[in-house]
Amino acid sequence: MANRYPLAGLDIFKDYINETATTNDTFNQNLINRASRQIESYTKRNIRARTYTEFQDGDGSSGELFLKQSPIVSTVSSIEVYDDIDRTFASTSKFASTDFVIYADQGVVQLLTDSSLGSLFQRGIQNIKAVYIAGYDEFEIITGINDAIDFNEGGAEINSTLSSGTYTASTLATEIDTQLTTDGALSYTISYNTVNCKFTLTAASGTFQLLWSSGANAATSVGDTIGFLITADDTGALAYTADFSRPGIPQDIEMACLMLAAHYKLASQKGQARQGLSGKTAGSPGSGSVTYFRKDAIPAEVTEILEPYIRRNL
Repeated sequence: MANRYPLAGLDIFKDYINETATTNDTFNQNLINRASRQIESYTKRNIRARTYTEFQDGDGSSGELFLKQSPIVSTVSSIEVYDDIDRTFASTSKFASTDFVIYADQGVVQLLTDSSLGSLFQRGIQNIKAVYIAGYDEFEIITGINDAIDFNEGGAEINSTLSSGTYTASTLATEIDTQLTTDGALSYTISYNTVNCKFTLTAASGTFQLLWSSGANAATSVGDTIGFLITADDTGALAYTADFSRPGIPQDIEMACLMLAAHYKLASQKGQARQGLSGKTAGSPGSGSVTYFRKDAIPAEVTEILEPYIRRNL
Protein backbone atom coordinates (compact mmCIF):
# COMPACT_ATOMS: atom_id res chain seq x y z
CA MET A 1 0.00 0.00 0.00
CA ALA A 2 1.35 3.44 -0.94
CA ASN A 3 2.24 5.82 1.84
CA ARG A 4 0.04 8.88 1.39
CA TYR A 5 2.32 11.01 3.54
CA PRO A 6 6.01 10.16 2.87
CA LEU A 7 8.58 12.32 4.64
CA ALA A 8 10.81 12.73 1.59
CA GLY A 9 10.30 12.67 -2.14
CA LEU A 10 11.73 10.05 -4.49
CA ASP A 11 13.51 12.71 -6.52
CA ILE A 12 15.27 14.15 -3.47
CA PHE A 13 16.24 10.67 -2.22
CA LYS A 14 17.75 9.68 -5.58
CA ASP A 15 19.74 12.90 -5.58
CA TYR A 16 20.87 12.15 -2.01
CA ILE A 17 22.19 8.68 -2.96
CA ASN A 18 23.49 9.93 -6.33
CA GLU A 19 21.26 7.68 -8.44
CA THR A 20 19.73 8.77 -11.74
CA ALA A 21 18.39 5.53 -13.27
CA THR A 22 14.71 4.70 -12.88
CA THR A 23 15.31 0.95 -12.51
CA ASN A 24 15.02 0.98 -8.73
CA ASP A 25 12.32 3.64 -8.37
CA THR A 26 9.73 1.30 -6.83
CA PHE A 27 12.30 -0.17 -4.45
CA ASN A 28 13.57 3.27 -3.47
CA GLN A 29 10.04 4.52 -2.85
CA ASN A 30 9.43 1.54 -0.59
CA LEU A 31 12.56 2.46 1.36
CA ILE A 32 11.25 6.01 1.81
CA ASN A 33 7.88 4.66 2.96
CA ARG A 34 9.57 2.30 5.40
CA ALA A 35 11.78 5.07 6.80
CA SER A 36 8.74 7.36 7.11
CA ARG A 37 6.80 4.76 9.08
CA GLN A 38 9.79 4.05 11.31
CA ILE A 39 10.27 7.75 12.07
CA GLU A 40 6.61 8.17 12.95
CA SER A 41 6.77 5.09 15.17
CA TYR A 42 9.87 6.43 16.92
CA THR A 43 8.45 9.92 17.46
CA LYS A 44 5.00 8.56 18.40
CA ARG A 45 3.28 10.98 16.05
CA ASN A 46 2.16 11.44 12.47
CA ILE A 47 4.55 14.01 11.06
CA ARG A 48 2.71 15.42 8.06
CA ALA A 49 -0.60 17.19 8.57
CA ARG A 50 -3.90 15.40 8.25
CA THR A 51 -7.41 15.62 9.70
CA TYR A 52 -8.34 13.81 12.92
CA THR A 53 -11.60 13.06 14.69
CA GLU A 54 -10.76 12.28 18.30
CA PHE A 55 -12.79 11.28 21.34
CA GLN A 56 -11.68 11.58 24.97
CA ASP A 57 -13.10 11.12 28.46
CA GLY A 58 -13.86 14.22 30.50
CA ASP A 59 -12.93 14.24 34.21
CA GLY A 60 -15.12 17.14 35.33
CA SER A 61 -12.19 19.02 36.84
CA SER A 62 -10.15 20.30 33.92
CA GLY A 63 -10.65 22.73 31.09
CA GLU A 64 -7.60 21.46 29.22
CA LEU A 65 -7.81 19.05 26.31
CA PHE A 66 -4.54 17.38 25.36
CA LEU A 67 -4.95 16.29 21.76
CA LYS A 68 -3.10 13.21 20.57
CA GLN A 69 -1.47 14.94 17.61
CA SER A 70 0.47 18.17 17.31
CA PRO A 71 1.27 20.80 16.22
CA ILE A 72 -2.30 21.91 15.63
CA VAL A 73 -2.69 23.37 12.16
CA SER A 74 -6.37 24.23 12.57
CA THR A 75 -7.19 27.78 13.58
CA VAL A 76 -9.53 28.54 16.47
CA SER A 77 -12.30 29.18 13.94
CA SER A 78 -11.80 25.87 12.09
CA ILE A 79 -11.29 23.37 14.92
CA GLU A 80 -14.44 21.71 16.27
CA VAL A 81 -14.70 20.90 19.99
CA TYR A 82 -17.78 19.28 21.58
CA ASP A 83 -18.71 18.20 25.10
CA ASP A 84 -21.75 15.91 25.23
CA ILE A 85 -22.24 13.20 27.86
CA ASP A 86 -24.95 11.67 25.63
CA ARG A 87 -22.44 11.48 22.75
CA THR A 88 -24.85 12.77 20.11
CA PHE A 89 -22.63 15.82 19.57
CA ALA A 90 -25.37 18.12 18.42
CA SER A 91 -24.60 21.73 17.57
CA THR A 92 -25.73 22.79 21.05
CA SER A 93 -22.78 20.85 22.53
CA LYS A 94 -20.21 22.55 20.31
CA PHE A 95 -17.99 25.25 21.78
CA ALA A 96 -17.87 28.58 19.98
CA SER A 97 -14.51 29.75 18.68
CA THR A 98 -14.52 32.42 21.38
CA ASP A 99 -14.79 29.75 24.12
CA PHE A 100 -11.21 28.47 23.96
CA VAL A 101 -7.65 29.15 22.93
CA ILE A 102 -5.19 26.84 21.19
CA TYR A 103 -1.58 26.16 22.12
CA ALA A 104 -0.61 24.83 18.71
CA ASP A 105 2.88 23.47 19.38
CA GLN A 106 1.79 21.64 22.53
CA GLY A 107 -1.44 20.34 21.00
CA VAL A 108 -3.58 21.77 23.79
CA VAL A 109 -7.07 23.30 23.75
CA GLN A 110 -7.80 25.44 26.83
CA LEU A 111 -11.34 26.49 27.70
CA LEU A 112 -11.77 30.10 28.78
CA THR A 113 -13.38 31.05 32.09
CA ASP A 114 -16.25 32.78 30.29
CA SER A 115 -16.94 29.86 27.94
CA SER A 116 -20.61 29.61 26.98
CA LEU A 117 -20.67 25.88 27.91
CA GLY A 118 -18.59 26.22 31.03
CA SER A 119 -14.86 26.37 31.72
CA LEU A 120 -14.52 22.66 32.60
CA PHE A 121 -15.16 19.58 30.50
CA GLN A 122 -17.92 17.39 31.94
CA ARG A 123 -17.16 14.06 33.55
CA GLY A 124 -18.08 11.30 31.12
CA ILE A 125 -16.97 8.50 28.84
CA GLN A 126 -15.87 9.60 25.36
CA ASN A 127 -17.96 12.74 25.83
CA ILE A 128 -15.38 15.08 24.34
CA LYS A 129 -15.06 15.20 20.57
CA ALA A 130 -12.47 17.19 18.63
CA VAL A 131 -12.13 17.51 14.87
CA TYR A 132 -8.88 19.16 13.90
CA ILE A 133 -5.89 19.22 11.57
CA ALA A 134 -2.47 18.54 13.07
CA GLY A 135 1.04 17.86 11.85
CA TYR A 136 3.62 19.76 9.84
CA ASP A 137 2.49 21.47 6.66
CA GLU A 138 4.18 24.84 6.38
CA PHE A 139 5.22 27.06 3.51
CA GLU A 140 6.38 30.59 4.28
CA ILE A 141 5.98 33.43 1.81
CA ILE A 142 8.09 36.51 2.60
CA THR A 143 7.63 39.87 0.92
CA GLY A 144 10.49 40.60 -1.47
CA ILE A 145 12.02 37.17 -0.94
CA ASN A 146 9.77 34.54 -2.55
CA ASP A 147 6.44 36.23 -3.25
CA ALA A 148 6.54 36.68 -7.04
CA ILE A 149 5.20 34.74 -10.02
CA ASP A 150 5.96 36.10 -13.49
CA PHE A 151 4.02 34.43 -16.30
CA ASN A 152 2.89 34.93 -19.88
CA GLU A 153 -0.34 33.87 -21.57
CA GLY A 154 0.81 34.67 -25.09
CA GLY A 155 1.00 38.44 -24.83
CA ALA A 156 2.83 40.72 -22.46
CA GLU A 157 4.48 39.48 -19.28
CA ILE A 158 2.18 39.38 -16.25
CA ASN A 159 3.52 39.86 -12.74
CA SER A 160 1.65 38.45 -9.74
CA THR A 161 2.49 38.93 -6.08
CA LEU A 162 1.52 36.52 -3.33
CA SER A 163 0.47 37.80 0.08
CA SER A 164 3.12 37.21 2.71
CA GLY A 165 2.37 34.72 5.47
CA THR A 166 2.58 31.09 6.55
CA TYR A 167 0.53 28.68 4.45
CA THR A 168 -0.30 25.02 4.27
CA ALA A 169 0.17 23.35 0.89
CA SER A 170 -3.57 23.65 0.30
CA THR A 171 -3.87 27.31 1.26
CA LEU A 172 -0.74 28.21 -0.72
CA ALA A 173 -2.24 26.48 -3.77
CA THR A 174 -5.38 28.57 -3.26
CA GLU A 175 -3.36 31.78 -2.95
CA ILE A 176 -1.43 31.07 -6.17
CA ASP A 177 -4.68 30.19 -7.93
CA THR A 178 -6.29 33.44 -6.77
CA GLN A 179 -3.42 35.64 -7.92
CA LEU A 180 -2.92 33.99 -11.32
CA THR A 181 -6.64 33.97 -12.09
CA THR A 182 -7.05 37.57 -10.94
CA ASP A 183 -4.10 38.95 -12.86
CA GLY A 184 -4.34 36.79 -15.98
CA ALA A 185 -7.05 36.19 -18.56
CA LEU A 186 -7.11 32.41 -18.15
CA SER A 187 -8.59 30.41 -15.30
CA TYR A 188 -6.15 28.32 -13.28
CA THR A 189 -6.23 25.32 -10.98
CA ILE A 190 -3.37 24.77 -8.56
CA SER A 191 -3.14 21.38 -6.85
CA TYR A 192 -0.81 19.60 -4.43
CA ASN A 193 -0.22 15.84 -4.44
CA THR A 194 0.40 14.53 -0.91
CA VAL A 195 2.07 11.35 -2.22
CA ASN A 196 4.79 12.85 -4.43
CA CYS A 197 4.72 16.18 -2.53
CA LYS A 198 4.55 18.24 -5.72
CA PHE A 199 2.53 21.26 -6.84
CA THR A 200 0.90 21.35 -10.28
CA LEU A 201 -0.18 24.58 -12.00
CA THR A 202 -2.82 24.08 -14.69
CA ALA A 203 -4.62 26.48 -17.03
CA ALA A 204 -8.22 25.73 -17.99
CA SER A 205 -7.35 26.13 -21.68
CA GLY A 206 -4.55 27.22 -23.97
CA THR A 207 -0.91 27.37 -22.94
CA PHE A 208 1.03 29.65 -20.66
CA GLN A 209 4.62 30.24 -19.61
CA LEU A 210 6.13 30.39 -16.14
CA LEU A 211 8.98 32.87 -16.35
CA TRP A 212 11.15 31.56 -13.53
CA SER A 213 14.45 32.80 -14.99
CA SER A 214 13.53 35.57 -17.45
CA GLY A 215 10.72 37.30 -15.56
CA ALA A 216 11.09 40.79 -14.12
CA ASN A 217 10.85 39.38 -10.58
CA ALA A 218 12.88 36.22 -11.08
CA ALA A 219 15.09 37.05 -8.10
CA THR A 220 12.08 36.92 -5.75
CA SER A 221 10.21 34.07 -7.42
CA VAL A 222 8.18 31.54 -5.44
CA GLY A 223 9.40 28.86 -7.87
CA ASP A 224 11.96 27.17 -5.62
CA THR A 225 9.60 27.27 -2.63
CA ILE A 226 7.06 25.20 -4.54
CA GLY A 227 9.64 22.90 -6.12
CA PHE A 228 10.30 24.26 -9.60
CA LEU A 229 13.72 24.40 -11.22
CA ILE A 230 14.13 28.15 -11.62
CA THR A 231 17.21 28.21 -13.83
CA ALA A 232 14.95 28.00 -16.89
CA ASP A 233 11.41 29.03 -17.82
CA ASP A 234 8.60 26.51 -18.26
CA THR A 235 6.99 27.09 -21.65
CA GLY A 236 4.49 25.72 -24.15
CA ALA A 237 2.20 23.62 -21.96
CA LEU A 238 -1.24 23.60 -20.39
CA ALA A 239 0.07 22.32 -17.04
CA TYR A 240 3.35 22.18 -15.17
CA THR A 241 4.26 19.88 -12.29
CA ALA A 242 7.08 20.84 -9.96
CA ASP A 243 10.50 19.32 -10.54
CA PHE A 244 11.18 18.67 -6.86
CA SER A 245 9.14 17.41 -3.92
CA ARG A 246 8.24 19.81 -1.13
CA PRO A 247 6.65 17.98 1.84
CA GLY A 248 6.26 21.13 3.96
CA ILE A 249 7.92 19.61 7.03
CA PRO A 250 10.99 20.73 9.01
CA GLN A 251 14.08 20.17 6.90
CA ASP A 252 15.81 18.18 9.61
CA ILE A 253 13.00 15.60 9.64
CA GLU A 254 13.21 15.31 5.85
CA MET A 255 16.96 14.80 6.20
CA ALA A 256 16.40 12.14 8.87
CA CYS A 257 14.14 10.27 6.43
CA LEU A 258 16.75 10.47 3.67
CA MET A 259 19.46 9.22 6.02
CA LEU A 260 17.35 6.34 7.31
CA ALA A 261 16.18 5.30 3.83
CA ALA A 262 19.82 5.35 2.65
CA HIS A 263 20.74 3.23 5.68
CA TYR A 264 18.13 0.66 4.66
CA LYS A 265 19.36 0.78 1.07
CA LEU A 266 22.92 -0.02 2.10
CA ALA A 267 21.66 -2.82 4.29
CA SER A 268 19.78 -4.42 1.37
CA GLN A 269 20.87 -6.74 -1.40
CA LYS A 270 20.84 -3.73 -3.71
CA GLY A 271 23.22 -1.81 -1.44
CA GLN A 272 26.98 -1.61 -1.60
CA ALA A 273 27.57 -2.63 2.02
CA ARG A 274 25.87 -3.90 5.15
CA GLN A 275 25.77 -0.62 7.05
CA GLY A 276 24.62 -0.97 10.64
CA LEU A 277 24.45 -4.76 10.42
CA SER A 278 26.35 -7.50 12.17
CA GLY A 279 26.73 -10.93 10.64
CA LYS A 280 26.54 -14.51 11.80
CA THR A 281 27.60 -17.36 9.53
CA ALA A 282 25.95 -20.77 9.58
CA GLY A 283 27.58 -23.80 7.98
CA SER A 284 31.14 -24.34 6.87
CA PRO A 285 32.79 -21.52 4.92
CA GLY A 286 33.07 -22.40 1.27
CA SER A 287 30.58 -25.27 1.48
CA GLY A 288 27.18 -23.69 1.18
CA SER A 289 27.51 -21.44 4.24
CA VAL A 290 24.97 -18.67 4.67
CA THR A 291 25.52 -15.34 6.44
CA TYR A 292 22.56 -13.92 8.33
CA PHE A 293 22.43 -10.23 9.11
CA ARG A 294 20.76 -8.54 12.05
CA LYS A 295 19.56 -4.95 11.72
CA ASP A 296 20.63 -2.59 14.47
CA ALA A 297 18.38 0.18 15.82
CA ILE A 298 17.88 3.46 13.99
CA PRO A 299 21.33 5.04 13.57
CA ALA A 300 22.29 7.44 16.36
CA GLU A 301 22.66 10.37 13.98
CA VAL A 302 19.02 9.91 12.96
CA THR A 303 17.66 9.57 16.50
CA GLU A 304 19.57 12.71 17.47
CA ILE A 305 17.62 14.65 14.84
CA LEU A 306 14.30 13.11 15.88
CA GLU A 307 14.66 13.49 19.65
CA PRO A 308 13.04 16.97 19.86
CA TYR A 309 10.02 15.71 17.91
CA ILE A 310 9.07 12.78 20.17
CA ARG A 311 5.53 13.22 21.46
CA ARG A 312 5.56 13.43 25.23
CA ASN A 313 1.89 14.03 26.15
CA LEU A 314 0.88 10.35 26.02
